[in-house]
Amino acid sequence: MTTSAPPPYHWTRAKFIAFNGELAATGSVAAAARLVGMSRQSAYRLRDRFGPDYAAKWDRWVSRARVQRRREAVQKRRAFYRQDSVNVST
Repeated sequence: MTTSAPPPYHWTRAKFIAFNGELAATGSVAAAARLVGMSRQSAYRLRDRFGPDYAAKWDRWVSRARVQRRREAVQKRRAFYRQDSVNVST
């Protein structure tokens, strides 16, 4: 008996792992779902199916990624203004 690959619209272990990594890195459900060829809606259904423990991890990943993006934006802004003030004073 041969086992066929799941249809492309199903979540696989590989998609799940890649989605979680991208979600943790970007905090964007849409971007993470798009990366693995799934919809944002199916990602939220997956979250519901895995229950409250997974949902709590998901929330932490999104929160941490958003905090990191804000930090990076502040650093870029500070670097821009530092650079601008150096150019003005010379």
